[in-house]
Amino acid sequence: MKTMILGLLFMGMALPSYAQDVLYEAKLKKEDVPTVVVDAVERDYPGLTVDEYTAVPVEYVENDVFLNKNLLKNRDYETYEISLVGNGENLDATYNKRGKRVSVTERLINVAPPMEVRETLAKTYPGWTIKEDSYKMTSYHGDTVRSRYRFELKKGNQTKKVYIDEQGNILNRSFV
Repeated sequence: MKTMILGLLFMGMALPSYAQDVLYEAKLKKEDVPTVVVDAVERDYPGLTVDEYTAVPVEYVENDVFLNKNLLKNRDYETYEISLVGNGENLDATYNKRGKRVSVTERLINVAPPMEVRETLAKTYPGWTIKEDSYKMTSYHGDTVRSRYRFELKKGNQTKKVYIDEQGNILNRSFV
C-alpha cells in the first residue's frame, strides 16, 4: 500500500510538468497547416526536411504576445512552429498564419559563431570552455533581423549560460 501511494505521489508530481508541455502546443499534419505557411517553409528552407508541424496558441496584440489556451479548442492558430532537419542542420522556425517568418532557433553543432562573438567569449571568460552545442536565435520584425547566440560554458564545477548578440555584446548571463 505504501509503495502504491508513493508511486501515485510521484506520478502526480510528474503529470503537471508533462501537461504544461503538451498544453502549449498542438501537433499538426501538413494538411492542417495553411498552404501559405507550408509554401513559405519550402521557399525559405529548400534543402531541409520538415520533421514536425506544431501550432502555438499565442495571439499578437500591438506587438505583445499573449498565450491563449482556448485556441487549442477552436484551431484558429496565429502561430506555427516547424521543426526542420537536414544538411547537418537542426532548427525550429516560427511563422504566423500569413506565412511570415517570425523567428528561427538553430542548433549549431561544430559551427563557429562570428569572430566578434568568439572574441567576446575569449576576453570575458578566459579558461572557460563551451560545454554543449550553441544556439543561434534569430527574430524577424519587419525589415529588422536580430540574431543572438546562447552558450553554455564550463570551468571546473561551474556552469554558466551566456547570451551574446552578433556584434559581441553580452545580453545576459547566469550561473546554472
